[in-house]
Amino acid sequence: MRNVRIALGQMRAVQGDTRANMKKMEAMAAGAAAGGADIICFPELSYTGYFVKKDRLLEIAEREDGEFVRGICEAAKKNGICIVAGFAERGDSNDIYNTAVFADRQGKIAGKARKVYLWKSEKKRFKQGEEFPVFETEFGRAAILICYDLEFPEPARIAALKGARMIFCPAAWSVPARNRWDLDLKGSSLYNLLFTAGANFADELCCGASGVAGPDGRMIAQSPGQEEELVFADLDMEEADRQRENIPYFADLDEGVLQQLADAARDYRTE
Repeated sequence: MRNVRIALGQMRAVQGDTRANMKKMEAMAAGAAAGGADIICFPELSYTGYFVKKDRLLEIAEREDGEFVRGICEAAKKNGICIVAGFAERGDSNDIYNTAVFADRQGKIAGKARKVYLWKSEKKRFKQGEEFPVFETEFGRAAILICYDLEFPEPARIAALKGARMIFCPAAWSVPARNRWDLDLKGSSLYNLLFTAGANFADELCCGASGVAGPDGRMIAQSPGQEEELVFADLDMEEADRQRENIPYFADLDEGVLQQLADAARDYRTE
């Protein structure tokens, strides 16, 4: 692992216009690469826009080998930058998933995540994902938690226990929930001794404030508002290992406590 420069593409999406959104992501990826970034992360459903009704989503959803993935992979290879971006994925059974992918500098998909915890009306538009995968990158292991997935402590802990040193969080985080956004980015990092990079939209409904938190729970870089911009952060990836050597969260983790959590969750649902 080595030092990494990450960019967050805080963009204003055109709802339902995949071509316009792809052009914007291509331009921002080029700008991030010109600024020395190794990785750029875009918001949730950056290809389609988040606020798209189900009928339109059914029209523009794509399979993993569709135009979106090809375009992201081409942009990654052309600019020599890794890209995290989201789209409405059509699954094998024609279900639609809220999905994000990680394309490496060679233009290959290194990782993919389907959103597990669907927020309110999302349950009418998307099928729930089932797991929190961790994947290898040139900078170490990483995971993608999409927006509401970050609000639950278990997914980030699962990623950390699987060896992740970085969590990417593509989001469409609302203005009223701004305080939770900051706390979740910091808390995910602090309690799991890793970096959390959250990319949010630049519009009136989302709070912007894209940022990166470090393993000590401090915000390393963050957008001051809701304007469209690139946010850069320079990360020492070995800091996660230094924190883990100093703070034995995982060595002291008690499987019996985890079983109590599972039992309590089961009992809560059956009450």
